[in-house]
Amino acid sequence: MTTLELAQALHGLGWNPVPITQRSKAPTVGWMTYQTERIPYNLLEDWFSKGDPGIGVITGAVSDGLAVLDFDDPGEYIRWANANPSLSERAPCAKSGRGVHVFVKLNAKRESGKFYLLGSESPAGDFLSERKLCVLPPTLHPDSSLVRTWVREPWSGVPTVEFGELGIQLGKPASTSILRPNKGQLLEGLSVNEGERHNSLVSVAAVLRNRGLAGDALLGELQQVNSDRCSPPLPLKEVEGIAYWADKKDGGHPPFTIPGMMIDSNPAYHPHTEILGDDEAERYEGIFLNMSDYFKQADTTVCDWVIEDLLPRGYLWVLGGDSKSGKSVFLTALSVAVASGSDFLGKAVTTSPVLWLALEESAGERREILQHYTDLPDNIFTTHEKLRIDREEDLAAIRYWVRKSGARLIIIDPLYAAHGAESLWDGTAARRVLQPLKDLCATEGVAAIVLHHITKNKAAGASRERIADSNQILASASMDGVFVSEVFEDYRENRLHLRGRGSFANGVWTIRSEGITHFELTACGTTGKPSKDETDRRILEALEDGESKTADQIADLIDLKVTTTRNRITVLKKEGEIVEDGTEGRSKRYRKAA
Repeated sequence: MTTLELAQALHGLGWNPVPITQRSKAPTVGWMTYQTERIPYNLLEDWFSKGDPGIGVITGAVSDGLAVLDFDDPGEYIRWANANPSLSERAPCAKSGRGVHVFVKLNAKRESGKFYLLGSESPAGDFLSERKLCVLPPTLHPDSSLVRTWVREPWSGVPTVEFGELGIQLGKPASTSILRPNKGQLLEGLSVNEGERHNSLVSVAAVLRNRGLAGDALLGELQQVNSDRCSPPLPLKEVEGIAYWADKKDGGHPPFTIPGMMIDSNPAYHPHTEILGDDEAERYEGIFLNMSDYFKQADTTVCDWVIEDLLPRGYLWVLGGDSKSGKSVFLTALSVAVASGSDFLGKAVTTSPVLWLALEESAGERREILQHYTDLPDNIFTTHEKLRIDREEDLAAIRYWVRKSGARLIIIDPLYAAHGAESLWDGTAARRVLQPLKDLCATEGVAAIVLHHITKNKAAGASRERIADSNQILASASMDGVFVSEVFEDYRENRLHLRGRGSFANGVWTIRSEGITHFELTACGTTGKPSKDETDRRILEALEDGESKTADQIADLIDLKVTTTRNRITVLKKEGEIVEDGTEGRSKRYRKAA
């Protein structure tokens, strides 16, 4: 199994796998976002197919509750396994080099930290849960003599347990009372664990300073407290920084004489700054990239195509159009092409099952369209259940069917029937409705097309502004389109005006339809705005029949904004191409000059 195949398989278990630099614990990509969000499936190939990366997994709720008992010493693992035979015989297990990793799923969130076996006063290792990273086999260990290998692989299942069933406890049991330094005692009887060490030593440094200690004397005392009381001790540099702050706070003392320590007017540490140790460096590595590394990363804006040059996996597309304009008929043809693997509009498709949520049409109305296809593929799955994309349980049902069917395309017809919000005018409401579906598209590697009705303001032309509640809805979509249809004697001319993220998602597709199952691409522009010459030509063509018309009527005929139409009419009047021909109400009428 290649590393990519391993990553894809682990993703299928619900885990968040990330690439790791071989012989290290450092991710090769920024991974902070994915401590709380599922990694999009379509990123895996970009991450794991290049070079020879190792592999790790982000633990916690984001990986289906995954937690890891990271034993530093195999002897401690054996003690735990003997005390917990039922769990140790079921849980996946790996040699981590010098120690052992045991993998379980928790049924509730639990913070990470040092863990102790019951009855022990020495830590057995680290409990990796929320926002942690565990390096997996076969990633090479920094020590070339040590090897990471699976003892029991996770494919047969990871047991789900309550924390109390693990037979461990987090944090060392307090055997003595906690005495604070403001009582004159320097953490006597207290073992300070991770998360409290920095602030505790800052308090100790303040007490030492108040006692008159300064310079090397203050640092020496602070180092001793750090060594005796902090578990594990803070790095020397961090202790130096705390002591330096306390010394400067008192003012006027000479700098420390620790070899290699740099002192200037801008100290390296500040008492209100969180100092990053090894654990934090591991956690935040790769968030920021320098320019050379930044440009080495693959461009993942467009991933695998569902339909070439039109619809990539991971995209949420909002498609608007007038009622009865043929949107559902168009998308039915698109879905049949995807499900059967046939080219659509002359573009290659990736064969895939399709999920169709018919939330407005009845079963009879849906069959009325489908019956025109003589050889319907069986892998178009249709429901009339009133599933809502802003309801967690319903979205979980959609996710279940995506995984069960292997679908890479979801059609939701229409948007207004797929949510419970009173209105989508409010930005928060619009994002609350659409963002979960967009996240599902990204994490599951699917594309979703949501049909939406546009406003009746036809004078605005064929523009995205005509989509109801457009500003808020479109901000959440990856791509939006307006579907405009003009009926001629024996065919329809459909124009698809697209705007979105990616050069492919901006343009106008002109599509000829000679029947419910027939769609043919006749033109495809790179911009949604016609040139001035093209606009003028269309205005003059609208007046070819000799009848005078208002600017609003002309704009409606040529699917253009009325303001743009009026501006071009003014120019054409000056050039003598158009003349005024009376009025209609308050509007002027125009005809083509003789």
